[in-house]
Amino acid sequence: MTDIIGITYSVVMKNYIYMAGFFDGEGCIRINKRVRPVSPEYTLFITVGQKDGAMIDWIVQEFGGHAHKVKRDGSYTWTVSNKKAHEVLEKITPYLKYKKPQALVALNLAGNYRKTRIVTSKEIARRESIYLEVKRLKTVFEPSVFAGTTTKRTDPKGM
Repeated sequence: MTDIIGITYSVVMKNYIYMAGFFDGEGCIRINKRVRPVSPEYTLFITVGQKDGAMIDWIVQEFGGHAHKVKRDGSYTWTVSNKKAHEVLEKITPYLKYKKPQALVALNLAGNYRKTRIVTSKEIARRESIYLEVKRLKTVFEPSVFAGTTTKRTDPKGM
């Protein structure tokens, strides 16, 4: 397929680009840390929340994973974890804008999906640093250069 400016994209690539744009606005990258007797367990999750169930269905169809309805507000959530989360991030990260730093760090966590629970102290330290960096990046925001400052209205009717 060729777009307006003559660049050829496959349908699959367009889906990756579309998902990246959607994920930048509605997605979440998180790493859960679970303290275990032998060593901590770190689990990579990526999720998307949306009121439109059809959008979540499209994501499940294109990328796999699980969807469920949130009871409190009727919205829908799509989730993948560990290896599948890594696979999806590998596909969309080149096209991400705002969540790209988080995705690049999170991708470093994956790749070692052994079934053993015995992990070296060096590996635990590596995973902990990735966990902390993703957590830190979630708090980094840039101010808008276009929004200006807010003003309080003195007239309660806004006149």
